[in-house]
Amino acid sequence: MKEKLVNFFPVSKISFVIERKFVGKAVLFCLSLLIFFLRRPDQFLYPYIWCEDGAVVLMDYIHHGDISFFFPVQGYYILITKAINFISFKLSFLYYPEIASFLAHCFMLFVIFAIAYSPTYLRYKWLCALLTLCVKTSAECFGTALHVFWWAGLLLILALLWGDVGGKREFIRWVFIVLGGFSSPIICVIFPLFLIRALIWRNKNEYIATSVAFFPFITQTFFVLKIFTTRQTFILGGAHVPIGIAQFPYIIMKYFGYYVYPTGVIAVVTGLILLTVLLFFTYKNFRRSSEGIFKQGEDCEKNAIVFILLFFSLCAVIFSSVLRAPLEVLHPYDGGARYFFYPFILLSWILVWIFSETRVKFFRILLIFVLFSFVLDGNMNRMRWRHDFVDWRQNITECLLSEDVDEYSFPIHATGSKNHMWSINLRASDLRKLIESSLLYNKAP
Repeated sequence: MKEKLVNFFPVSKISFVIERKFVGKAVLFCLSLLIFFLRRPDQFLYPYIWCEDGAVVLMDYIHHGDISFFFPVQGYYILITKAINFISFKLSFLYYPEIASFLAHCFMLFVIFAIAYSPTYLRYKWLCALLTLCVKTSAECFGTALHVFWWAGLLLILALLWGDVGGKREFIRWVFIVLGGFSSPIICVIFPLFLIRALIWRNKNEYIATSVAFFPFITQTFFVLKIFTTRQTFILGGAHVPIGIAQFPYIIMKYFGYYVYPTGVIAVVTGLILLTVLLFFTYKNFRRSSEGIFKQGEDCEKNAIVFILLFFSLCAVIFSSVLRAPLEVLHPYDGGARYFFYPFILLSWILVWIFSETRVKFFRILLIFVLFSFVLDGNMNRMRWRHDFVDWRQNITECLLSEDVDEYSFPIHATGSKNHMWSINLRASDLRKLIESSLLYNKAP
């Protein structure tokens, strides 16, 4: 039977060759860079500063200096975004956009390799990495320092799905937890799953991993609760459709149906079918793991438990998205694509896992169609993100020449269009100080 399945679609054989050979790493590296470029080419050609990177991070840095590294942004702490911005400011403010874009792409590449080569329970990890690159949303989360913290959150999920490898690789898991936990607020909803895993596994490695996750969990929860109590608009969803039964149709249509085809009635039907399949396999794995829940089980039981954790990770990130933004206006291509980033990636990983378990040829073909539906649904062009050219150094020069004016209105990209830009008010003296304090290219134009 196994040979027939391999001959039908030799994913396991292909995956072994790609994951174990040096050529596989080279192919993944080149393919990642190509997809990064295809999805957000302007961040390679003429990168720029975006939204809160300018309006919050840069302004805090100007007014408060290095201590602003520890300030939250929009209600949570984003370590990797702060790190990339601060390194870029200090290396060369004149070339901040290029440095920040380079570092953001390097970190994204690191996450892709982490998905493909970390010792997790994921099935066909190279394929999971490829589907992450091809996540079925617009490329809002690609290539900018501002949005790179969304990629850091994936490290948390990998740490949750970590295999029983022990040794030095446990340290890598702790690094993933720290990076992901202090960079992404999803630690608030993922931490309980670390706790559940520790209670089931009951071993030293799990206790340590959960303890490491506790510190970013407390930190992020503090910031989230603080902004929630001081600004009621934090939970935007509550201002539109109250959280409860009334939102289930939106959740099914948008987070499951849109994954297959992001339009109309088809999304409702496919969403119901997809959710039913996920619930069936979750129940099936629960049955497999039920005998080992309260004792250290065999590998098959642990695989089943990890599948359940992955499914509940999907539920958790959907729940966090529902809290953060109004469902009725969200769309993976037309608005709020970032709120589909985690759900669609985790959904891809789950479907790959199901593909690895099923023995029905027709169902395997159907899963392949669903996983790569973006090739056929006519939305590949919408998976790109373009922005208008804005000359960073020209604006710096104009600001420096406006010393007779109190403040210069410095443009910040928000949507990618020149006609819908944010602006921050900068003084020439502040910009001159930023440039002269840089390590490289520190002479003002």
